[in-house]
Amino acid sequence: MESDALCAATGPRKGLPELLVLDADGRVVQKATGEMLEDDIADLARYAHGTQAPAR
Repeated sequence: MESDALCAATGPRKGLPELLVLDADGRVVQKATGEMLEDDIADLARYAHGTQAPAR
């Protein structure tokens, strides 16, 4: 179930599953919808560590 605050912070859902990447202040900095493979997760981890541009 979604709260109004969550909807305001993340915008409308475009599909499931949905992955949100948050910064240290809790702001959504990347949003991915749909199946994610191992390479997709590795890309997001590199992005989170500041070593690569955001995936898709």
